[in-house]
Amino acid sequence: MDGSKQGEPSVDGTPAPIDGKTGETSPALTYQASDADSQTASQTASRSGSQPASQPNPQPDADTPTPPSPPRTPAPAAPVTPSNAGAQAAVSSVPAAPAASAASAALPASGAAPAPSVALGAPRLAGTPVRKRLTRDSVSTIALAVVAAFVVIMLIATAVTTQRRRAEIARFENEQRALAQDYGYNPGLIITDDEMFDSVSMAEEDIQIFLDVHGVACGGSHCISRATFGTRDEASDDLCSGYKAGSDESAAHIISGVATSCGINPKVLIVMLEKEQGLITAVEPTETNYTIAMGLSCPDNGSCDTKYYGFFNQVYGAAHRLKYYQAHFSQYNYQPGRVNYIQYNPDTSCGGNDVYIENDATAMLYIYTPYQPNEAALEGLKNARGGTGDSCSTYGNRNFVLFYNAWFEDPTEGQGSTDGSSTDSDATASSDASEDPEPTSTASGK
Repeated sequence: MDGSKQGEPSVDGTPAPIDGKTGETSPALTYQASDADSQTASQTASRSGSQPASQPNPQPDADTPTPPSPPRTPAPAAPVTPSNAGAQAAVSSVPAAPAASAASAALPASGAAPAPSVALGAPRLAGTPVRKRLTRDSVSTIALAVVAAFVVIMLIATAVTTQRRRAEIARFENEQRALAQDYGYNPGLIITDDEMFDSVSMAEEDIQIFLDVHGVACGGSHCISRATFGTRDEASDDLCSGYKAGSDESAAHIISGVATSCGINPKVLIVMLEKEQGLITAVEPTETNYTIAMGLSCPDNGSCDTKYYGFFNQVYGAAHRLKYYQAHFSQYNYQPGRVNYIQYNPDTSCGGNDVYIENDATAMLYIYTPYQPNEAALEGLKNARGGTGDSCSTYGNRNFVLFYNAWFEDPTEGQGSTDGSSTDSDATASSDASEDPEPTSTASGK
């Protein structure tokens, strides 16, 4: 068959094939359809209140041929549109029922109301839960809107936080620069990273000349410019490249070798030897001065660690410790790129204030010597002569800046002098060193 339902006319009005032969119509179907029309008319008349005339049902004469029923006019087909194309296709694909059953289905049961008609052209998505689909789509749309709103809020909050942080940092930097202009000391930038890690700023010969010049007042063989020391093997690691043991090595040789091994500026090591024990300018250095030459592992509230006793152990250990700080900032209270509260003195009653530490090198110095100079201690920097402050003053980081400025120019400006020659400011710093008190605090390393 061609897909049309059995017993239904084709679109052009030609009776549909019933038994597979085109143009032939079943007489039984013709008679039943005519009888159905008569019953339908009777029911319609009874509902309208009119009674049909009581007449016997005429029987056709056996010799008189029954006239053929007029062809049924097919109902106009509903126009095919995008909205009902699927519905009509679904209707046309339903298998045709047998002719007798189709005709019988057209006759309603006695006394039953006629079945409502169904428009075949009404749009309908077969098998699709429209309401559920719309609900899911709505929930998805709302969820996406909520997520988008959350992202926008987070971006705004991040932008506001970043802006506030920048404003806070700018405020600290301005205040710290003002201190630098007044006293020559910027608590947030004691030395630049470039200066701290310039390990080739002085050759061994330059270091020796420097020690000779600045230790000129010292007499005897125990002066740092003439003393010799034994060294030991140090294994290479991620922080320093090690050291090969020797005997009778000069201070200049040890300072140069350690600077190269650990990537620390030899100027930094020289200044630390002066600020901790005054060894560069000492007139009569003691054995104790060399034993704890860099103040390494000498906490404020306890004794020095004997493991680090000795000039070489102190110099190599201090350089190694500084590099350790840089590699493990998260383990310490003073970190670069953030605001840190720094005390003036080990005595907490002396107070302190917040400092924005601008770089690694400055944070390393604060971990090593965890105090900043108070205003009384800073007054000694106005004329570059040092001097004492009050009972709450500490001098470690202040003296670092004092000696560095005098001997190697400003540590916050990068490169300093590398020839080791003496200047007028050198003489002033050397003569003033004995007047400055030894630092209240030396080192805080483990």
